[in-house]
Amino acid sequence: MALRKLIQKALTLLSFARLSAANRELEREISDVHDEIRLLKQAEIASKQSDICYRAIVEDQTEVIARYLPDGTLTFFNQAFALYYGRSPEELIGSPDQPMILEADRQRVAEFVALISADHPVVIIENRVLLGDRVRWTKWHNRMVFDEQGCFLEFQSVGYDITDFKEIEEKLFQEKELAQVTLQSIGDGVLTTDVFRRIQYLNPVAKSLLGCSEASAEGLLLGEVFDIVHEMTREKVQNPIEEALQENRIVSLANHTVLINQNDREIAIQDSAAPIHNREGQIIGGVMVFRDVTQNAVFTSAILAGNP
Repeated sequence: MALRKLIQKALTLLSFARLSAANRELEREISDVHDEIRLLKQAEIASKQSDICYRAIVEDQTEVIARYLPDGTLTFFNQAFALYYGRSPEELIGSPDQPMILEADRQRVAEFVALISADHPVVIIENRVLLGDRVRWTKWHNRMVFDEQGCFLEFQSVGYDITDFKEIEEKLFQEKELAQVTLQSIGDGVLTTDVFRRIQYLNPVAKSLLGCSEASAEGLLLGEVFDIVHEMTREKVQNPIEEALQENRIVSLANHTVLINQNDREIAIQDSAAPIHNREGQIIGGVMVFRDVTQNAVFTSAILAGNP
């Protein structure tokens, strides 16, 4: 009987020990779950705070900012984006971006986007967008966004309106084209140099008179291709651009000046040179206009000789 009681007591104590151990293990597991929940809540709070900070930053930007999936579906945009396109958040979120891009530019934009990769995660695109019945130019910095494991998530685009710049650019291009056509068409030789007297431009008449091509003369010092002497004394004559740049004024050649061109042909010329200024008034180069007056010189000589 005593032995049986002893065995029962031992079994009871063993069961209690197992129960206590199991209880402690359960308490540890519950504590671990609580810790995990606490960490998750902290991460959630941190994520929300990060989103709030991110949203506050992008909403303060004047640039339009958006994120979108590889298929073009918008997942995020700032207020500037919605205002620029004149659409409500409900209209924009989840919508494709293609309808906002001018149809004529969509293929080119798609080709640029296709160039983005993990090795080259940023691409800059200029394209036109349709705002109601208006067409505007925009410039976008597009970047791939990756998660912590390096997996591609979406694109982020930061853009701004460049319509005014494009209009100025087009106007300058047209003015340059007009000036180029004018210079190509006039009957006088025209050449320009930088402040170091290096040739930058020759029109067709100048190339013909100098006996050289623009490609062969560009970058050369003017004195290397523009050799002028006095017709009677054969003394060297100072280059008029040299004097114009030194004295910051318009300079004309004296009479009886002869150009000896690259083909050793002598041509009586008249010319004038002037400094070129930038908008701040600084000298940035020189321009010279010259013409062949050989026939005039021959006619004048004949009159003086009494043989008109």
